[in-house]
Amino acid sequence: MGLRKLKLQDLSFLMKYSGDIGKLDEQWQRLGTVSWPMDVLDNEDKFWMSVHDHHAASGKQDFKEVGQFALSMLALPIRNASVEKVFFTN
Repeated sequence: MGLRKLKLQDLSFLMKYSGDIGKLDEQWQRLGTVSWPMDVLDNEDKFWMSVHDHHAASGKQDFKEVGQFALSMLALPIRNASVEKVFFTN
């Protein structure tokens, strides 16, 4: 899976997020700094659950907001191809 280097501000569905955009963007930018296990990279739901549940050495959930946002967008009844393209690319 390749994480796309897009700015969150360019996403048409960002308006759905009601939290701190700065925090969300910071987490988005740091996603590529983690070596994600191969077994989660083939499944978008499993990947974003792993992102959401990831803990830093301090024990803090360090990708909670971006993981929750991605999961909420992917859980929409009609999965939007543009959402899937942004959040999961093989």
